[in-house]
Amino acid sequence: MKLIKINDVVNENLCIGCGICTKFSNCSKIEYNKEGFLTVNNYIHESNEVSEDTLVKEVCPGVKTYANENKENHVWGDYKDIYLGYSTNEEIRFSGSSGGTITQTLVYLLEKKIVDYVIHIEDDKENVLGNKVEITNDINKIINSTGSKYCPASPLNKVLNNLESGLKYAFVGRPCDIVALRNYENIEPSIKEKIVYKISFFCAGTPSIEGTLKVLEKFSLNKDEVSNFRYRGNGWPGFTTAVSTSGKEFKMPYDDSWGKILNKYLHSRCKVCPDGVGMAADLVFGDGWDCDEKGYPIFAEGSGKSLVVVRNSIGEELLNKLVEDKKIKTEFFPRESLKLVQPYQFNRRTTLLTRIIAMKFFNRTVPKYENGIKKASKLQSNKKKIRTLLGTIKRIINKRI
Repeated sequence: MKLIKINDVVNENLCIGCGICTKFSNCSKIEYNKEGFLTVNNYIHESNEVSEDTLVKEVCPGVKTYANENKENHVWGDYKDIYLGYSTNEEIRFSGSSGGTITQTLVYLLEKKIVDYVIHIEDDKENVLGNKVEITNDINKIINSTGSKYCPASPLNKVLNNLESGLKYAFVGRPCDIVALRNYENIEPSIKEKIVYKISFFCAGTPSIEGTLKVLEKFSLNKDEVSNFRYRGNGWPGFTTAVSTSGKEFKMPYDDSWGKILNKYLHSRCKVCPDGVGMAADLVFGDGWDCDEKGYPIFAEGSGKSLVVVRNSIGEELLNKLVEDKKIKTEFFPRESLKLVQPYQFNRRTTLLTRIIAMKFFNRTVPKYENGIKKASKLQSNKKKIRTLLGTIKRIINKRI
């Protein structure tokens, strides 16, 4: 199907709900759909800045999934260097999902007045299970928002029309959100002068809010009985924690919450995503898992460590400042270990072409991709690709994609 309207993207289940299209439509809203994902509802284009056709083809990350061709590394994206790192602030390190590095970076940018505001996702006090986008210079708000949020988010919803000229911003979002920003920069270069830092994290996909409700079922709670909910943090990897309105605390290990529940509710767009590692960002952070003797990640509680991927000179300069001012401590990370520490991301990228072939065979609409996915596919075994092909066909037949 040829996608020429934002509503076409939505109808083909390719809208991840980033919210960038709300810049071009004042009346359109991001809302939960029946599957429990955030998506734009009944989009009406109201802008003369770009046509809706251009918005779909050149900006929307549901269609154009990449912002740049990766020429050097077709699996992990081009980068300058990789480290292991963590915040030297023990409170931030403990409360963060994997070393508190994103939180520490944002706090540093505000403390040093390198940026005026940070654009990030924080808990929604009116919807305990949800979140909202916030533009803030309140360091306490940043610190109180630490921890991964494995639920739908719209970090660009109504944001780009609310940036003040002459001020500088840092933006934190999923890899697809960063792609949306970069794609828009190609049309409106002045956005670079406002959003001067783009920070991302390794992403395994966005689960539906229905996944969170399933976690609550394991606690024998319904959403009206929850006063506080946290997906991760307060330890590494940290527990998924719900606090009832009566004050009782319920906990579930990360390996159970993500590994057995939440990842079964991923968005369809995430299943054909070419970038879970923030290829278009300046700095990217991810779990620097410890591995067993066979090289598989282990999830025992410990002191958090982040993979720190430096994508470009902007990210390099910022990380150097953080290290020099002793805000983040880094250590050597062997690049050849990346596949072992993040096997999911390796397999996801190197089997993507196989999943696309299966979907095209069933006449499913797929996004546009960079050429690198073909070269990445060559690094995967034929056995794994055949299993992926058959698995994708099975999911299509069972209407799980």
